[in-house]
Amino acid sequence: MAELDGRVVGMIGFHTGYLYTQDEMYARVIALVVDPSIRNKGIGGELLKEAETLAKSLGATGMGLNSGNRTEREDAHRFYERVGYTAKSTGFVKSLHS
Repeated sequence: MAELDGRVVGMIGFHTGYLYTQDEMYARVIALVVDPSIRNKGIGGELLKEAETLAKSLGATGMGLNSGNRTEREDAHRFYERVGYTAKSTGFVKSLHS
């Protein structure tokens, strides 16, 4: 969680799992949110850095995340690339509702 002047302005959540193809633990960001009114101030980068440090201390050897391919996600994609992430895969989903 990130605070500024006593107010929550951002948060990150991640989980760890096992990467069977490489016999090692990984971490995956499942939520990263920064208040739109204060974006581009380094808060997202700091949240990611802290999560990476914690994940590494838990034994993770890599960190991944998903970000949609919609036009409104282009700024987020540039941010992830700036902080060292590489676009690598395409995800697929299927609804299991009857």
